[in-house]
Amino acid sequence: MAGNALLIPLATAADLIRDALRAGRTAAADRALTDAVSRILHAAPGTTVSEDVTRPAPSVGDEHYDALLTTSFAWALLRMGVEPPQWMLDAQPLEREWLWDGDDEASPEWRSFIKERTPEMFLGKNILLRERDLEAA
Repeated sequence: MAGNALLIPLATAADLIRDALRAGRTAAADRALTDAVSRILHAAPGTTVSEDVTRPAPSVGDEHYDALLTTSFAWALLRMGVEPPQWMLDAQPLEREWLWDGDDEASPEWRSFIKERTPEMFLGKNILLRERDLEAA
């Protein structure tokens, strides 16, 4: 089976996101997340996912991004055909609904539009996004 050298471990993604958020660079945090998730989504068939990739990471310092990162990894692993660790699936949902990338500016209509397109796993964690939002450009 193919190795996982191209997969970014959750802890590494968390470090990149934490550093970007501390510097006030939300776009860089988003790119780090989408790069890590896209690598899982586009991994070659038969790619093994080591424990290093799915090992729990310290908080990024923002509960929204903690939930987004964990849920995104779990979702991508499932799409890859790999069962994520139970701790990822058991992550607590956010207390209130959060629209990734635009929560404060979103009109009710836009929020509703995105909610209708949000994968079930994210809805269960109160995170609103479209699948395509998780793909690196």
